[in-house]
Amino acid sequence: MAPISGVVGQPMFYQHQVAQYDSRYTADFAERLPGMDLPVQILWGAEDEWQPLAYAHRLQKDIPGAVLQVVENAGHFLMEDAPAQVSKCVFGFIGRVHKR
Repeated sequence: MAPISGVVGQPMFYQHQVAQYDSRYTADFAERLPGMDLPVQILWGAEDEWQPLAYAHRLQKDIPGAVLQVVENAGHFLMEDAPAQVSKCVFGFIGRVHKR
């Protein structure tokens, strides 16, 4: 975390990454979600303070047949907050899809 924290790191992180986010790309892609025809699992941290859980439910609703797994005690970077649980979800999903 050192490179993106502190008096120099935080402004640089914002300037070079966060400030570049543009929702128009997401909006364009969002229109295509209802037409998806492939297995989808959505993993979401229950304590995500950046993108609330309501977004996950909306995404699940927009993607036909999508499976939502909410990972407790995890935030936005749930694979760092709960790596064992994320691995379990991913491998379980792959196993179920592979059996089809």
